[in-house]
Amino acid sequence: KILSLTNKELIVENNGVKVTYQKLDLKKIATANKKSRLFGTWEFKGVPYSYAKTFVTFREPNEFTIIEKQEGMESTLNGEWMFNKNDMSLIMIGLRGEDTFKGQNKIIKINGETLELINNSNAYKGFKKVEKIIKVKNTIKIDSLTFSEEDFYTEDGEYKYNNERSKLPWHDLHLQLEKISETKKLVYSYAKLNEETNTFDTKLLNANVYVKVENQSFKVDNIFYGYDRSNTPEDVRFLENDENGDYALYPLNESTYRVVGEEELTLKIGAFNCTVVEAVNSNEELLKIWLIINKPAIIAKLIKTSEQTNPHYSIYELQEIINN
Repeated sequence: KILSLTNKELIVENNGVKVTYQKLDLKKIATANKKSRLFGTWEFKGVPYSYAKTFVTFREPNEFTIIEKQEGMESTLNGEWMFNKNDMSLIMIGLRGEDTFKGQNKIIKINGETLELINNSNAYKGFKKVEKIIKVKNTIKIDSLTFSEEDFYTEDGEYKYNNERSKLPWHDLHLQLEKISETKKLVYSYAKLNEETNTFDTKLLNANVYVKVENQSFKVDNIFYGYDRSNTPEDVRFLENDENGDYALYPLNESTYRVVGEEELTLKIGAFNCTVVEAVNSNEELLKIWLIINKPAIIAKLIKTSEQTNPHYSIYELQEIINN
């Protein structure tokens, strides 16, 4: 039973038990998290046991991954996090039972190298895993994306592009499997704009390709989050995407998209005839994607940008196709 509902809280009663929910402002959470200095991966030795290690990765705007490793065993937890500057606390949503860091974590110390927490009277000390990044002057052309999510719907809220899949070049799963079986790895450059210094932080990302012809399935690493297996901090497992390549924009899994035409795209690796797609994902990011027409499941270029809760701009460009 709803006892009270305002724009700040919801109070309900169930079998005589009253529960109060506070409404969260995701934009405020993203802004607070950005100032926390928590982004990146922290290694906690001897956690949760003396013979184990725990790696905690905080990503923008509010996602985290916890990997607990011990000999012969590894477990992964995912969720969302919130930083409160007023009381220097950290809450990680999604943890259960006796999971380490469940509940409120009091931050005792944080700098570029060390993170010290108090959780339920237990003290934890983590060390930052540093990733080497190259600074490059802003000589990369910035292609501003001017569309918005509203452009994909009518005034009545109906999606306008239900038949777009027929315009895409990758309809045939068997053709995808045949073409991608020739490929072992895709190498991309990843450039993320640092607006404060007007430079791009750049690195190379490697997307491994796995093919199981006998099962009629394949998998391409989704490196379009800004990291891969070889560039991820040490001892942190790379998150895998689903198999079979049956997403319309595989390995991307975006459902709000439209085809805007075809274009010959010239990169360092060569020129490719591409189908150009505009898309919006659940993180309020705008995407512009170049799909190579005669190379199923290979993306030539991708731009990701957002001016919402976590403003950013990044470009992925294909650098090399490594065949078997």
